[in-house]
Amino acid sequence: MARHILVVMSSPTQGREDEYNDWYSEVHLGEVVKVPGFVSAQRFELSDTQLKDILTPDEKGNKVYGESEHRFLAIYEMEADTAADAIQALRQARPNFQMTDALGNALSVWAYTPITDVVQSVD
Repeated sequence: MARHILVVMSSPTQGREDEYNDWYSEVHLGEVVKVPGFVSAQRFELSDTQLKDILTPDEKGNKVYGESEHRFLAIYEMEADTAADAIQALRQARPNFQMTDALGNALSVWAYTPITDVVQSVD
């Protein structure tokens, strides 16, 4: 079994952020980690300060740092032979999920497979 991650960037429907956050944190994360192959889930909110905000023009060079369409991020860890195996299990489970229309229509969903081992700090 290999470890993969699923990255989901999303936003609430206008004016329904509290409902969206309650559903995502209290219902949806728990539903997803019950799917075979999904071993953990965690949500994040976009930080106020980004790298682009503190770089000088010389440090930026010719790189373009865009704006994020989404303020919220969920990262799911998957253990499966392939990311496709876990995603297929998610697809099959999805009709049984308690979804909400407080989840906006624009989503960015990407699966990643590691290409290196984890590098950790050494103190």
